[in-house]
Amino acid sequence: MLKSTLGIVIAFSLCAVAHAANQGQGVVNFKGTVIDAPCGIAPESADQTIDFGQISKKHLENSGISVKKDVDVKLVNCDLSDGEKKVKVTFSGTSLGDGTELGTAGNTGTAIKMSAADGSFVKFDGATSVGSYNLKTGDNTMRYSAWVQKASTANSVTEGAFTAVANFNLTYE
Repeated sequence: MLKSTLGIVIAFSLCAVAHAANQGQGVVNFKGTVIDAPCGIAPESADQTIDFGQISKKHLENSGISVKKDVDVKLVNCDLSDGEKKVKVTFSGTSLGDGTELGTAGNTGTAIKMSAADGSFVKFDGATSVGSYNLKTGDNTMRYSAWVQKASTANSVTEGAFTAVANFNLTYE
């Protein structure tokens, strides 16, 4: 009887130890890219998602636009010791009309428009920059606004989900 009781106690002890050994776990992934430039790009700027939410079809059909959202390109740890003083930003994507509309996927008849802080429209041709930004040592932020509107090439707006992708490139001077 003593041996069977001792066996049960040892079995419960082993179960408790096995249970206590795994009380949670996880994974930490690290990633990044080293670039040959005077500034780094903040992670929240390098890969952005702008959510416009749910937009009224009727509002867009009546020449309305969605709420404007900030699109920031934040440069970090700028070291201007090699003489770079300015940066130009170009955007590329599926452009519509005069190139200032970014086409959307989803067949909704919508487009994305963007403007720089001075109000000038971004062209999504991959070549035209919206001005040249003066850099300072440290961190710099270039602010743009984006909104959804009826595409100039669309006859109407239809309900449904849409997506769009714009890439940006920096050129230092």
